[in-house]
Amino acid sequence: MKTVLLASDSFKGTLSSKEIIEIAEAVIRERFSSEWSLDALEIADGGEGTLDALSKVLGGERVEVPTLDAEGNAVQAPLLLRGDEAYLEVASIVGLPMIKGSIDPLKRSTRGLAVLIKEAIHRGAKKITVGLGGSSTSEMGIGMLQELGLDFHTEEKVTMANVDTIQKLSWGQLPKNIAGVRFTCLSDVNSPLLGENGAVKAYGPQKGYGPYIEGMEAKMGHLASLSESLLRKDFSSFPGAGAAGGLGFAFKAFLGADLISGIDAVLDLCRFQQKAEKADLVITGEGCFDRQSVQGKAISGISKRTDPRKLVILCGKSKMPSFPLPVYETSRPGESFEEIKSHAKEEYASALAGILESR
Repeated sequence: MKTVLLASDSFKGTLSSKEIIEIAEAVIRERFSSEWSLDALEIADGGEGTLDALSKVLGGERVEVPTLDAEGNAVQAPLLLRGDEAYLEVASIVGLPMIKGSIDPLKRSTRGLAVLIKEAIHRGAKKITVGLGGSSTSEMGIGMLQELGLDFHTEEKVTMANVDTIQKLSWGQLPKNIAGVRFTCLSDVNSPLLGENGAVKAYGPQKGYGPYIEGMEAKMGHLASLSESLLRKDFSSFPGAGAAGGLGFAFKAFLGADLISGIDAVLDLCRFQQKAEKADLVITGEGCFDRQSVQGKAISGISKRTDPRKLVILCGKSKMPSFPLPVYETSRPGESFEEIKSHAKEEYASALAGILESR
C-alpha cells in the first residue's frame, strides 16, 4: 500500500482546499482503495482558506461577525478565537471574488477589516494573526487605519480616490485602541510597496485597477511620504509591504506587526515535513500556476520541503511553459471560467485518477 499526501491550496473561485480533499477521498475509495492510502492536509498561504486550515489544526471557537466588504456591502466574516488569540482572513472580508463592481474601484476600502480587529480586541484578544492574501483592495490599508483611529485630518472617509488631498497624518486614537495587542501577518508575497514588483504595478491589474495604475502608484508614494514624516522611518521597501494591496505596509508601519511567510507558518503547524518524508507521492497545486506561485505562495513553500522525485503539481491552469516538476492541469484549453467552474469537481477527480494510475 502506497501513501499519497495531498496538500493543495484552493482553486480560487472554484474549489476550496477542503473540497479538493473530499474529491480525493472519493477517488481513492472508489478506484484505488487496494493501492493507495490518503493523507490530506487543508493548507493555505495566507489567502483564501487560511482560516479553515488554521482552525483544523488549532481548534478554537469560530464566530461570524457583521462587517463590510470592500464595496461597503454588509457581510458576515469569520473570526477564530482561541484564548487570548484571534485569527482572521482578509480574503473572507474584502476578497476579490466578493467584488460586484458596484462602486468605483478607487473607492474600495479595508474598513471592514478594522471591524473584525475591534471585535477581536473587545473579546479579549492580545494576539491577532491576519491572513493577508486574496485582497481585492490596493489602498494601503487606509480604510482600516482610519477606522482604528489614525487621524487623516479630514471628516471624509479616506479612499484611493481622495488620498492625494491628505496633507498630514497624526496618531489620533490608534495607539490607545490597539494598546497591548500584538499583530502577526501571514503573507503570500515579499513585495515592496512601490515599483514594478509592488502592490499596484504587479498585482493591481488582476484586481481590476488596470486603467488607474500610474495614478495609484503616485498616490501610494504620497501617502508613504506622509507616513515617513510621522513614523520617522520609511517602511515602503520592507519585504511584504506590498502584500494585499499595501496592507502589509499598514500593519508593519502603524500596527507594529510581524510579517511572516503564510505557507511556512501553516506547513509548520500541520507538521508537513514529517508527513512528506513518509509519503510515496506528494500532490500540491492551486488554481492558476504562474510566476507568482514560486515567489512565496503554497507551491513554493511545499517544493522547498519535498523530495522533488515524489512531488507533483496538479493545478487548474498552468502558465509556466517550462518547470522542473511534473505539472498537470484540470481544465481544458479554451474553457471559459464558467465552464471550468461548472465541471471543476469532475475534472479534478479525472486528473487525480490519471496521476495515481501512472504511478
